[in-house]
Amino acid sequence: MSTQLTRLPTGTVVGNKLASSTGKTEANLYQDVDDPIGSPDDASSYLYWTSSPASGLFSFANPAIPSGSTINFVRVFFRGYTGASGFIAPNIKVGGAEYPDYGNMLLPDQHWVDFTDDWLTNPRTGSPWTVADINGNGGNALQAFGYMTLSTTEEHVTQTYLTIEITAPARPKVGGSLAGGRAGLVA
Repeated sequence: MSTQLTRLPTGTVVGNKLASSTGKTEANLYQDVDDPIGSPDDASSYLYWTSSPASGLFSFANPAIPSGSTINFVRVFFRGYTGASGFIAPNIKVGGAEYPDYGNMLLPDQHWVDFTDDWLTNPRTGSPWTVADINGNGGNALQAFGYMTLSTTEEHVTQTYLTIEITAPARPKVGGSLAGGRAGLVA
């Protein structure tokens, strides 16, 4: 059975050319996009771009995936607003490099739209995600999530979060019976 683990931003890793609608400093930019799931505040607090290219990447709490689990996908969610010529691409940081998905972007002229993108494999290795990758161990670790833009028009993001879908290893069955249904010591 699959389980989805969701993580809100807990810190700003990269706030390159971003500004806060509420005046936050770079270290606290994540506070403008960490709205509770299902409760975005849209125009009340958001991040916007000051020049291009701009990137917003955020740290997250370690999901502590159990050993032996299968990672089905890593998903970036954001709620964005684009102007007449703006684009916003989902982005992850793995092993020190950024991997924006320019092939799947929020297109121009969208007003407060929910957007998701899934990474089925680790973009650094091209192989399926491992528990170590997700738990932050080794050189291919998932380090941050967020978004990137190459335009300088009205792009805003009000909410972002990370979802990791896993299939945990099967648990051994407990119980059963011995000797026709009787459990115990045999003399």
